[in-house]
Amino acid sequence: MNPLPLCVDLDGTLLATDCLWESFVQGLKQNPFIVFLVPFWLLKGRANLKNELARFADFDVAPLPENPQFINWLATQVVLERDLYLVSASDQKLVSAIGDNFGIFKESIGSREGLNLRGRNKADYLVVRFGEGGFDYAGNDFSDVHIWEKSKTAIMVHPPKRLLEKVPEGKRLVIMEDRISLPRAFLKAIRPHQWMKNLLIFVPLLTAHVWHQPQSWMSALLAFISFSCCASAVYLINDLADLRSDRLHNTKRNRPFASGALPLYYGLIGSGFLLVFSFLIMVFANYQSGTPVLAVYFVATCLYSFWLKQVAGVDIVFLAGLYTIRLALGAAVVEVEISEWLLAFSLFFFLSLALAKRFSELYNIKEENRSKVAGRGYYLADLNLMAMLGSSSGYLSILVLALYVSGESVSQLYHHPKWILLVCPIMLVWVTRLWLVTHRGSMDEDPIHFAVKDAFSYGTLLSLGLIALLASPI
Repeated sequence: MNPLPLCVDLDGTLLATDCLWESFVQGLKQNPFIVFLVPFWLLKGRANLKNELARFADFDVAPLPENPQFINWLATQVVLERDLYLVSASDQKLVSAIGDNFGIFKESIGSREGLNLRGRNKADYLVVRFGEGGFDYAGNDFSDVHIWEKSKTAIMVHPPKRLLEKVPEGKRLVIMEDRISLPRAFLKAIRPHQWMKNLLIFVPLLTAHVWHQPQSWMSALLAFISFSCCASAVYLINDLADLRSDRLHNTKRNRPFASGALPLYYGLIGSGFLLVFSFLIMVFANYQSGTPVLAVYFVATCLYSFWLKQVAGVDIVFLAGLYTIRLALGAAVVEVEISEWLLAFSLFFFLSLALAKRFSELYNIKEENRSKVAGRGYYLADLNLMAMLGSSSGYLSILVLALYVSGESVSQLYHHPKWILLVCPIMLVWVTRLWLVTHRGSMDEDPIHFAVKDAFSYGTLLSLGLIALLASPI
């Protein structure tokens, strides 16, 4: 006797993501103005909303994140020659594409015009199709309780504890998934370790020699918090925009959104909240000159995330500029004039770091036998050029630094200005070592992240601080 037909839910069960939100994010990326159309589509019903959003869902279904433990269990059912049906509330177009990609389902059934296959609607459909108690059903949501009431066995994939209480113990088969908790996944998504970059906001305070003013430190601290929230909002937006390329990447596919560890709507809601909080700090702190700088940063990063990161050459200059904006914000809130020397040094120095990042990405695709970085405008053939341009930019930044420290302005800021000359060879060693590490393939695609974990970098920073003390600021 053949086993009962097995009906499998899609969102959160077969896949570790929700196709409705996938379609919405894809639609926003193609046309941000659809956010104004969604309420009108919804007025005609959820099935109509899914159908409209599915028109934007031209993403590759192959890299969509799966629930591996459940997939392995399904493989055992295939061996038993069991009939598998993919039955989902997602639009029929998407369900068919995903079902065809797996190749194990006898039929793929999704929502269509006038019919939203969710909850009671799905239960009624399956009862008509197979009869009450004539099928088993695998799901993961509270809306699936209505279906489990009509099925013979309730197969529960990573159910919350409250959902377990809804189904009698003798009727259920629980398949657990080891997943990161949502708070931890969200914390990982906003990347607090990247806030180290925002310490650049304090640099103008130090170079302008106003570190003895407590108010300046408080201003810089509030700006740091505001900028960090804004940067985290941008990281969330960037990860949503980069879903496909991240899923094709060797390490980025483990990011919370790409892996399905964090629902996509957390990114949409979280980015909005962080962005509003960021600007509220600026407004209530009355940073009239700092608020426009923060706005420029946000607009620039959005341009980078959605378009410019795919334009070779422009993207790395933009990255260097985004670092420099941090210096401009620090100068604006502390109300000091930023030096042209500092701006020139930072532009070349951060250009070198941006090129190191691109070189590292290209080096990794070489190891993976690929020819192009997904979602970027670079090819493997550009590898040597990135190294040449990057190291040159790093040494040009040291040249700018050498011209500055040998000028008259330094003698007006320090009692013993000759000590400052030692900054150049120390930075020269650091840049050289950075590119040696990068060229050997030991860079993890993020020079700042590398520096944070690098003992040599901490030693370099300590040496620079000691030189500043020996020079004795005026």
